[in-house]
Amino acid sequence: MPSSDFAANLPDPASRPRADEGLGDELAPCGVGGFEHPLCLLEAMPVPMVVARIADCRVGYANEHFQQMFGVEPGQSCRIDDYFDPVAWQVIQQALLQYRFLPNYELHLRRQDGQRICGVVSLQLFEQEGDAWILGIFYDTTYPRAIE
Repeated sequence: MPSSDFAANLPDPASRPRADEGLGDELAPCGVGGFEHPLCLLEAMPVPMVVARIADCRVGYANEHFQQMFGVEPGQSCRIDDYFDPVAWQVIQQALLQYRFLPNYELHLRRQDGQRICGVVSLQLFEQEGDAWILGIFYDTTYPRAIE
C-alpha cells in the first residue's frame, strides 16, 4: 500500500470517543464501534479502491484489490493518471471538478505493465486538510467483454 499524507492525516482512532461512552443523538464517527481506523473500511471492501490527491495525482492509498487489478506492488509509489488514457483523464478531472462525482464511467484502463483492460470506474471528489482527493472504485469488465 503506497504511503502518504492521506493516511497520516486521518484522525487517530484513540482520540475518538469509545462506542460504549455513548454519543447521544450523534452518529458514531468512523473509527468507533469496532472499526480500528477509517482505512479499514477501504481495505474491507471487496472491490478495487484507491484514494489519490487530485493536484499531483499521487496515490495516497490503494487497497489490495486495486493492487491486484492494476499490478501494483505493495509499497510502490504510483499516480492515478498512470492507469487512464491521457485524454480520458483530462475529461475525468474536468468532470470531477465541476460535478464532484462521476458514477459508472466505462472506459479502457491500463495496468502497471501497460496491458489494457476494460473497466467501470466511479469517482468521488472530497477535501481533507485543505487538499482535494479522489476516491475511486473500479470494476474490471475485461472478461465479461471478451465473452460477449
